[in-house]
Amino acid sequence: MLYLSMALVERMSILGIRSFDHETPQKIEFFTPVTLILGHNGTGKTVARETEVKAKVTLQIRDVQGQPMVISRALVATQRDKMVTSLGVSKAVLENVIFCHQEDSNWPLQEAKAVKQRFDDLFASSRYVKALDAIRKCKQEKDSNIKIYKTELKHLGKSREEANKLRNERQDLQQSIENEQRTLASVQQKLDPIVERLNLYKQKYAELIQIQAEIKSCETEKSHLDESVHNLLANIKSEFEGTDEELATVVENADAELDRKQLHLTQLDEAIQLNRMKLRDAESQRNKLSVEIAQLEMQVKHLKDGISTRDNLLLSALQHYNLPVFDDLPANEEQVASAVRHLNSLLRSVDASETELKVFLPCGTFAIQ
Repeated sequence: MLYLSMALVERMSILGIRSFDHETPQKIEFFTPVTLILGHNGTGKTVARETEVKAKVTLQIRDVQGQPMVISRALVATQRDKMVTSLGVSKAVLENVIFCHQEDSNWPLQEAKAVKQRFDDLFASSRYVKALDAIRKCKQEKDSNIKIYKTELKHLGKSREEANKLRNERQDLQQSIENEQRTLASVQQKLDPIVERLNLYKQKYAELIQIQAEIKSCETEKSHLDESVHNLLANIKSEFEGTDEELATVVENADAELDRKQLHLTQLDEAIQLNRMKLRDAESQRNKLSVEIAQLEMQVKHLKDGISTRDNLLLSALQHYNLPVFDDLPANEEQVASAVRHLNSLLRSVDASETELKVFLPCGTFAIQ
C-alpha cells in the first residue's frame, strides 16, 4: 500500500447548491500541482469554499376546517473542522492558497501590513513564538528540577550505600544462619543413632544389674553348699554300721548326690563367668557411650555458641535500622524468621527507591548546564 507524503484534492461533486441542478450532480477533477477555475459571475466558481449552506422546505396544506396553512423547515449545514485535519494544512493555507476566493486572489499586492499579517497566518509565526516561550519555560522548570534531582540523587546515593551495606550484612547473616542450620541438622543426624544406642545401652545396663544380682545369688548359694559339705565332713564321728552292700548303696547315693551338687556348682561357676564377661562388655560399651556423649555435648555447646553469634548479629542489625528487636535471648526460629522478613522488607524498600530513581532520571534525559 502506497502512502502519500501530502494531501491531494482529486475531484469534487456539487448537487443542489445555487445554480447547480438538484438531481444531476456536476463533477470536476483537479490536476496537480494547481487547477484554475474560470467563469462568469454566478456560475459557481466559489461554491467549493462555502462555509455555510442553507436549505428550506415549505409545505402548504388545508386543515380539517378548510383553512389554508403553510409549514416550513429551515436547515443550515456548516463547515466541519475535520477537513483541516484530513488535508494536513492550516486554515490560513486553505483560505489564502488552496481555496482562495477570487476577490482575495490579489492579496500579495496589498499593503505591507496586510501582507505581513497574511504571511504570519500562513507560517503560524505567533504559534512559533508561543511554542518558543513554552520551550524556554519548560527548560527553566527542567533546570530547577535537575537541581532538586541532584540533591535527591545525593541522598539516594547514600541510601544506596546503606542498602548495599544492608544487603551484604543480610547475605552474611543468611550464610551464617544456613551454616548453623546445616550444623544443627548434621548434629541432629548424628545424635539420633546415638540416642537410639543410648536407649539400647540403658536396656542392657538393666539386664546387667539383673545378672549381677543373679551372680551374687549364685555365689551365696555356692558358699552355703561349700559350708554344708565342710560340715558334713567334719561331723562324721562314727563308722557306718551295716553290710557292705548297704554301705555301697549309701556311698553310691552319696556320690550321686555329690555329683549333682558338683554339677550344680559347676553350672553356677559357668553362669558367674558368663555374667562377668557380659558385665565387662557392658562396662566397655558404657565407657564408649560416655565418650560419645561428651563429644555430643561439645558439639551442642558449639551450636549454642553459633546461635548466640547469630542472635547478636541479628540484634545488632535490627537496632542499627530501628527495627523491632527480640524480647529475650536466645531467639526462637519464629523470631529469627520475623527478623529476616523485616530486613528483607527494608532492603526491598531501598531497592524500590533506587529503581524509582532510575526510572525517574534515566541516563541522558536532560543535559545539565
